[in-house]
Amino acid sequence: MAHGTAVSEPGVWRAHRVVLLVSSLGLALSTGVARFRLPSDHRNGLSVVLGVAALASGLAVASAGDTTSVSASFLVTALAAVFLGPASAWVTAVLAEAVAAWRRHTRRLLIAFNLFGATVPAVSAAVVVQAVEPKVSNSVGFYALVAAVAAGINVLGYALIAYTHEALHRDGAMGPRAFFRFAPSIVLNVALVVAGAAIYVKVGLPGIAFALTAVFAFSYMAYLLDQSRRRAQQYVSLSWGVLAGLMRSLDVRDERAARHAAAVARFARDMAQSVGMSEQEQELAHTAGLLHDIGHFALSDRVAERGRTLTEDDWMA
Repeated sequence: MAHGTAVSEPGVWRAHRVVLLVSSLGLALSTGVARFRLPSDHRNGLSVVLGVAALASGLAVASAGDTTSVSASFLVTALAAVFLGPASAWVTAVLAEAVAAWRRHTRRLLIAFNLFGATVPAVSAAVVVQAVEPKVSNSVGFYALVAAVAAGINVLGYALIAYTHEALHRDGAMGPRAFFRFAPSIVLNVALVVAGAAIYVKVGLPGIAFALTAVFAFSYMAYLLDQSRRRAQQYVSLSWGVLAGLMRSLDVRDERAARHAAAVARFARDMAQSVGMSEQEQELAHTAGLLHDIGHFALSDRVAERGRTLTEDDWMA
């Protein structure tokens, strides 16, 4: 384990088996409930729109870290739970997670875990909505129920993810503090679901189709931004690797070169700081200081040797 409490190899496999068992049981339970409730589902044009939206959300999944990704699938599954029923909510959750797993090349254990974390809250919310039997209307009571259902999906989903993450990693990264960090995004998600429900109630199918198109266009732009950020990070790593290699080569040729370049780089950074440059400009000044002796590569190794008489070619170089 790179972070957190060290776990023995048998403990790791035991945790994996427990997570896989719990995920499989939860997925089987949500599947059974969705199958049992299938006759009560409302299948109409919204089913097609949300099915296509679920596929789009999986394709537009964006990275939020080394092991985490985000998509707009929550909005789709929440709307399916409110307006269609448990089976439709289950289908949209599975479609979104399956396509996202294909896009991200997710490991099998994590696929089961993600399906568990997506289907159980969605089906549970849909069952609650059917139990309440709300009248779809442009009323405060209906939107309050939609908000409560959306918040419940978020909280239950986070609880399931936190449990499995802690069982696998034991690093405390998904504790109560992390939940409060996610709270603003949860509020935003709930607001999006309520807005989507209001659009469908007031405008109908064309309105929700247009709204989802706008949401997924934004998600796709987030995906493109994620790709650009990843490439930029790769270029940064490559540049620093090349820079380190150059400095090492100079140090091999002249043992004083690396110390001299480091001293000049520190001086350049201090000068940039003293004249009020930004942090990024100070970093550029530091890099320029490291590279100020790059011209030494055009010179012969004899130039760095003491007691040597330079030839005419050396002076020309």
